[in-house]
Amino acid sequence: MSRKLTILSMIAMLPLALSPAMALDIPPGAAKHEVSAEDQRAIRDLLATYTRAVSTSDEAAFASILLNEQIPFFSTDGLARRDASQPPPDTRQYQDFRDAVFRSHQHLTQRFYNVRIEQDGELAAVSLDFVTLLTGTQRGSYGWKTLQLIKVGGTWKIASEFYSAYSLRPSNAAPGK
Repeated sequence: MSRKLTILSMIAMLPLALSPAMALDIPPGAAKHEVSAEDQRAIRDLLATYTRAVSTSDEAAFASILLNEQIPFFSTDGLARRDASQPPPDTRQYQDFRDAVFRSHQHLTQRFYNVRIEQDGELAAVSLDFVTLLTGTQRGSYGWKTLQLIKVGGTWKIASEFYSAYSLRPSNAAPGK
């Protein structure tokens, strides 16, 4: 009985061991991020270039904001249906995105909402909601993106993008529409 009580006591104390109180052990300044208003503006400009490039089918402008075309660039669509015995997916799928957006001869309009930027020096994380419509229609997709950015030679570049995507139906049309 005492062994059972000891185990139950240990289990009961587990939440305390994992609580935010552990943050007290972080050295002073370790959780302070280096953020600049100039960098925040530059990141917002990069995001504006992103939506403008998609909305005007400007492949060159879009490529200019990428670190390179081999970055992880991946939609989570279909992951839940993947068989566990399959090899892990190749997340470097920018070419698929490029072909669908810039080479399909479809005109798209893209908007970002609920943009959140976190930054520490030359590293930034952006998360946002997006809506992409076939121009002039209410057909398209929506979802959530996370972007990792790095500042190279004074310029912010997208180093990775992961996103969810769902079919947009008139009942779940873009916010504010």
